[in-house]
Amino acid sequence: MTHPLPIPPTATPDRSDTEAVLYRVAICAFLYDPSSGGSAGTVDDDVAWCLAPVAHSMPTVIGTLRRTVREQIINRTADHQAFIRQLSALHEIRPERATNLDQER
Repeated sequence: MTHPLPIPPTATPDRSDTEAVLYRVAICAFLYDPSSGGSAGTVDDDVAWCLAPVAHSMPTVIGTLRRTVREQIINRTADHQAFIRQLSALHEIRPERATNLDQER
């Protein structure tokens, strides 16, 4: 996702950016096939694509996110709930609040 105006590196990603990351990680994890040899270059490209929506605003934590996203893609038993909580914390929308909103409906 490109933004029409430059975003300062200290900007907090908004919810649509973190949801885009979650969507991209889910697609890559679903399509990842370890039996095909899954070259590191391909996984690295997938990780970069997944993090593109927040890379502009997260220079200090992008390394940690890169490792976490890679793990989400290649490890089918990775803790997905912890990853979602980590993403939610980036824009300060807590999963507990989202759960409460679902229960109110």
